[in-house]
Amino acid sequence: NPSGQPERQLGQARELVSFVTRFPGPLQREARQLLSQLGGVTKVTTSVVHSFEEAQQLGQQALEEMQSASTLIQLAAPKLASTKDTERKAELEQEIANATATRDRNRQLALSLLHQALGLAKPNTSTDDLNAIRYYLAFLYYTSGDFYQAAVLADFLAVKYPAYPAAKHCAMIARAAYINLYTNGGESDQRFAAARLERLVSRLLKTWPDAPEAGEAVMTLINIMIQQGQLDAAQAYLSQIPDDSVFRGQAELRTGQALWSAYLRGTRARLAASPGEDQLSADPKIESLRDNARQLLDRGIQRTRQEEATPDLLRATLSLAQIL
Repeated sequence: NPSGQPERQLGQARELVSFVTRFPGPLQREARQLLSQLGGVTKVTTSVVHSFEEAQQLGQQALEEMQSASTLIQLAAPKLASTKDTERKAELEQEIANATATRDRNRQLALSLLHQALGLAKPNTSTDDLNAIRYYLAFLYYTSGDFYQAAVLADFLAVKYPAYPAAKHCAMIARAAYINLYTNGGESDQRFAAARLERLVSRLLKTWPDAPEAGEAVMTLINIMIQQGQLDAAQAYLSQIPDDSVFRGQAELRTGQALWSAYLRGTRARLAASPGEDQLSADPKIESLRDNARQLLDRGIQRTRQEEATPDLLRATLSLAQIL
């Protein structure tokens, strides 16, 4: 090829693909993904937005471009890790750097446009359209690491509008955001996340008692209750998981193991407080921990023994053997 010909052809390809991205339809998403691979960026601007519809359309477009760039990063990362060619490695590093900049720029652009859309909404704007904007914002907040905003907005949609098609997904965004707040936040964040997650789980169990999303949320809450030493609360939430739920056995193993550990700690504490005594009188409260642990571990093992031998199952099996 003559000097400069490949670059001119690449530029022409970008122009052609950019033209297709302007028109809604089945080819628009494919064109945006191809444009991302070609290193081009569809021109989206926030400077001239006059209506809810315009802000909504441009915001969704920026969101899709963000996701296209994220996909490009996911595809290029394993190639970068496996290639040994120095020149190819440099090309992939540049592709990832460009895609990362595109992703981050479009995330902020989508946040700005979708916020403008809410501000431009009119009394006759449909609830479905408003909820779609809120859903996109919750997703964008979560991917940007603003877990508080993501949790509050996604929780609102899941609880207030359970009939909204993406309500269950909103519940999962809220659950994941609460987990991040609980795991990485301070004491006040942990209290907030635990309380709001408890409220969310209660609503999920009432609205979708048999849904996998409800089971996952209950498991999360049970783990938090165990970490906080609230074993009565953990058992109460366990009882709300349907018997045929795929999460029931795992919850029984976790809770039973926690009860057995509490029994051992209580027994050791009593022995340490009464040195020299060969036989201690039975403590009904501590003995109930052992009995409940045995029942839960036995049921959990029966439910999960045909599945993969997970660390939880193996630990539970050893604990039950010790109890017996």
